[in-house]
Amino acid sequence: MVRLVETELLCRLKKLLPEDEKAKAAKRFKPPTADEVRDYCEGRRNTVDPQSFVDFYASKGWKVGKNRMQDWKACVRTWEQRDKQTAAASEPARVRGTDWSEYDG
Repeated sequence: MVRLVETELLCRLKKLLPEDEKAKAAKRFKPPTADEVRDYCEGRRNTVDPQSFVDFYASKGWKVGKNRMQDWKACVRTWEQRDKQTAAASEPARVRGTDWSEYDG
């Protein structure tokens, strides 16, 4: 009896599998438009240039290394972090007690 129930459940699961495959296909990556990236960046209040982002990844076939991109929003956040690090590195070093007005530099 238990064996029969297991077999019946397996048959039902196999029938449902194609629907599961359709659901996976619906979740595939779809490249964003520059407007979608712009809206996301405005919501995060970052300095990422949406058109540069879209152009860069479009030129790479929407791949990150050898892998297909799966989450463009995660890539935007990575660009955001890179921009913050670049901005921090370009700020002049502050030395306590130094009067910079003496230097023409």
